[in-house]
Amino acid sequence: VNDVFKTPQADRDQSMAFAHPQVSGGAFTYTSIHEASHYLGLAHPHDSIGATRNADGTPRYYDGFTWAFNSTAAPTTYSHTELVYSILDQENIARGHAAYYLKWTDQALSDGGTAYASRGVTQISLLPANAARLRKEAIDGQKKAEAAFARFDFVNATFAAQKAFRAAAAYRDLALGLPAGTTELEKGTKKEGAEACQSAKR
Repeated sequence: VNDVFKTPQADRDQSMAFAHPQVSGGAFTYTSIHEASHYLGLAHPHDSIGATRNADGTPRYYDGFTWAFNSTAAPTTYSHTELVYSILDQENIARGHAAYYLKWTDQALSDGGTAYASRGVTQISLLPANAARLRKEAIDGQKKAEAAFARFDFVNATFAAQKAFRAAAAYRDLALGLPAGTTELEKGTKKEGAEACQSAKR
């Protein structure tokens, strides 16, 4: 086989090794792993999963997670042949996830507040008790996440931001009269099953 990616080590007859000089470090194997990973549902580190949806409701994968860059160790990176996951990758991913959860929390709180204001509920003290509780949990969670992020504790910042988003999502659902779990479902990759979302249990 005259394969440009075949290495000298692949030749049984060492006298023929010169016919296949090594031009790269395992690119053919890496390409196979890379493409198989896509088949299994993994995006590139610079892509996004579930941040937005196409017109038909399917997840839009190529949007948003550019914070991960290709320096993140993943079988789908374009940067290098890197399959060893490290603490730096964990923190890189956590930074992006925290940012998304905080952004979504802000959006949900804003949507919920606008909905209540349009009905004449213009003071926090006038909110229904459950809505006021969810709003407070979301804002407190944001503060906790931001404080952890400022300490470079990105993993705990992500979990705090996720908790804040789930409270804000439940607040938005309540304000807009949506089935519980709808807001959280919109940010995921599933197209149905809002009742199974964590925010639906708030």
